[in-house]
Amino acid sequence: TPKVRWAIGLAAFAVVASHVYYYLQQPFLEAIGVPVAAFGIVFACTKLVTAVVASVAHRIDLAVAPRGAALLMTAVAAAGMLAMSLASGPMGAVLLLSRGVLDGLWMPLVNLYLNRLVTSEARATMLSLQALVGRLALAVVIAALGGATHVGGLAPTLAVAAVGTALLGA
Repeated sequence: TPKVRWAIGLAAFAVVASHVYYYLQQPFLEAIGVPVAAFGIVFACTKLVTAVVASVAHRIDLAVAPRGAALLMTAVAAAGMLAMSLASGPMGAVLLLSRGVLDGLWMPLVNLYLNRLVTSEARATMLSLQALVGRLALAVVIAALGGATHVGGLAPTLAVAAVGTALLGA
């Protein structure tokens, strides 16, 4: 149904947006001058934000409904990546906390949205399909971002990723 396709598309979108952060976070931290020894602290802070947001994700879902949550995920991801493309200096590492917000929203919600739409008999198959679609989309996007980073550099690639995220999410 269209609602199932939308839920699968949202999951693929969220997985790709989150992993753009994941694959570009270390080059980003290096580019803005964060010492490698501090990377773990940044990652731990990001996961702390993920946990806090995930603990209230059900309330956000109730307040804004699935489409509102999808728009919130889009806004957080696009704004975070755009800000990262403009960052200079180690304090820019704080911008990676936006990945924690994104992950705290999508991780508890996307499977829930699909589960609400399919019967228990079809659930495992549909969740597997959702995961497959997400990973295929991720493979394509990460390959493109790798090439873009190599050719154009990290900051322009983050800016393009932000624009792409905003367009696809909308």
